[in-house]
Amino acid sequence: NEVLIQKSHRYGYDHAVRCTLDLALKHIDAEAGSIFVADRKSPLRDLVIASAKGPSAKAILGFRLPMGKGIVGFCSLKGISLTVNNVRNNPNFFGEIVKGFETRSILCIAVKQGRNCLGAIELLNRKGSDGWDKSDLLIAEALSETLGENLSKIYEMEDVEVKL
Repeated sequence: NEVLIQKSHRYGYDHAVRCTLDLALKHIDAEAGSIFVADRKSPLRDLVIASAKGPSAKAILGFRLPMGKGIVGFCSLKGISLTVNNVRNNPNFFGEIVKGFETRSILCIAVKQGRNCLGAIELLNRKGSDGWDKSDLLIAEALSETLGENLSKIYEMEDVEVKL
């Protein structure tokens, strides 16, 4: 998987986002995770869940969120990474997308190519510790950088229209 992610642009959009999320959850112990991509056809560049893993994964695929809304929207709009170990204390917390899954903590990293935000990686509820640490952030940022490069190449090579 680690080698394949570097060449994901050769296998297409679905492979790139799925492989990135699989690697994130393999190396960072989280209960769930999602890859959001900015809808290039939307004038406001809504964020769309393109890949998800966890208890509510099927229910949230294709969910749309306005750029700037929630922690993931804030990170995407600003092009930043953010660790939130208690979401209730963060004014950007949007709330639950799906009933029955309680979000307690979020690790969110904007996926960029240059200054252009292409989406975000969001991991939920760090397992077995008091919260996200520097190592989690560094791993997620490395995956985000590679995903940004791959998505950019995919968009250039195929002019992919994201249909979710």
